[in-house]
Amino acid sequence: MSSLLRTSIAGAAIVMLWQRSKAQKYIRKDVDWWTLLFFMFLFAKAGTLTYVGLSDRIAGALLDLSAGAGFASTPLLITLVLWLSGLTSAAMDNVVVVASFNPVLQSLTAHLGTPALWWALLFGAAYGGQYDDGRLHG
Repeated sequence: MSSLLRTSIAGAAIVMLWQRSKAQKYIRKDVDWWTLLFFMFLFAKAGTLTYVGLSDRIAGALLDLSAGAGFASTPLLITLVLWLSGLTSAAMDNVVVVASFNPVLQSLTAHLGTPALWWALLFGAAYGGQYDDGRLHG
């Protein structure tokens, strides 16, 4: 268990013990359970993609698509990440797209070592997320 998780659980336990009479009210009304569930499932989704090896397969496919004369073309790979994240973000929520592409980009940057891929993901997901219901929002 990570220290971040231990610290937050310990802090919550201290508050619940300290304010014992109000603890039930805090848990029922003051905790935003929907947001906690959203982030729990979001990170579980990204972890599952890594665990089953799908993120490595996507990274390998992107490397193969960008391969020119036996090596990966960085500008072409940046363009592929930009367009793929943009088109995916136009269909899905851009937070989900970034969380899903995070393990893919970690694998790609291990091979190439360029931070430009992260910028391509950022711009693609942000601009693709502006397109909704056939109209551009901004």
